[in-house]
Amino acid sequence: MGYKNPAPAFTDITGHWAADNILFAASRGLLSGTSETTFSPNTGMTRGMFVTALGRLAGINPDSYKTGKFTDVKADAYYAPYVNWAAKTGIVDGTSATTFAPDKQITREQMAVIMKNYAAKLGYTIPKTLKAVTFADNASISSWAKEAVKSMQQAGILAGKTNNRFDPAGTATRAEVATVLRRFV
Repeated sequence: MGYKNPAPAFTDITGHWAADNILFAASRGLLSGTSETTFSPNTGMTRGMFVTALGRLAGINPDSYKTGKFTDVKADAYYAPYVNWAAKTGIVDGTSATTFAPDKQITREQMAVIMKNYAAKLGYTIPKTLKAVTFADNASISSWAKEAVKSMQQAGILAGKTNNRFDPAGTATRAEVATVLRRFV
């Protein structure tokens, strides 16, 4: 996957732990800045934004996914074709049969599930390069996400946080998403 854009000059990532990952994702057109000069690395990422990045990574043609089933995904929203693609492909479920909550912040466990589904639907084999870790907050990982969290952790795509916590319900920041995308690639 080649560079689509010149490396952006984000002024708010200097010295940030994920600076290289952010530049990797931005220069490939997977993630955009929040302005010409900012990336807002510690800001949460929305569900719509996350699925858009995956659609860009997959190289889909947005024109092929004009319609979808979610009433809260407006047809003219930048993320609409990507959400429609991800739902049609079986990569994402909605928050109900007819809603997706595109502007809601994505949680770390939702990100794990979506990444696992993405890999499966696009035919990627997820490597098991690391030993499985039992996170200190393992009991708070939702039952529907446990397998995906384990899979993404063993592949080295998702890591825990301080004190061996996974923080499943915590918001995935823009920096974390950039890092996950780079590790996945």
